[in-house]
Amino acid sequence: MLLQIINKIALRDNVILHTYVFMDSHYHLLIET
Repeated sequence: MLLQIINKIALRDNVILHTYVFMDSHYHLLIET
């Protein structure tokens, strides 16, 4: 059960990280053009 909780937290952090990287790359594209 503890492993499931850790898994959920890790998954959520992973999604946040991916979203941040995605937005960051788009932000750079907007600045460059």
